[in-house]
Amino acid sequence: MASENIKIDYKKVESDINSIKSSANDKIEVSGNNINQSASSILHDAEGDFAGAIRIQLKNDKTLCSSMSEMINELATAVSNVLQTFKQSDASMSKKMNKGKGKKK
Repeated sequence: MASENIKIDYKKVESDINSIKSSANDKIEVSGNNINQSASSILHDAEGDFAGAIRIQLKNDKTLCSSMSEMINELATAVSNVLQTFKQSDASMSKKMNKGKGKKK
């Protein structure tokens, strides 16, 4: 079996993770803003119990958006942590392999 070196561009992977995180958070923010605009329009014409129900739903939707954003941030952090652990293991393995190449049999 041939020995092949696998090169990983860790900076690119980190950049991709941050880009995905930012994009997802931006989309959640846009969704939250759209919810606010829609609810404001409906609330303007709403009265009584209907208005109260809309306010409750709006609060729930905002909580959902916030939770989704937190989840995305936690997931991105977890993936970044795995990447860092892999990067450290890769560096350690490379160091051991290079150290072993200098020995004579």
